[in-house]
Amino acid sequence: MINFMYTFIFSFTSSRSEFIHQAY
Repeated sequence: MINFMYTFIFSFTSSRSEFIHQAY
């Protein structure tokens, strides 16, 4: 379960990072 949570957070952070890079 913790692994799933970690993966979800990692995916969310990755998406957010991409979005920020696109914004700038």
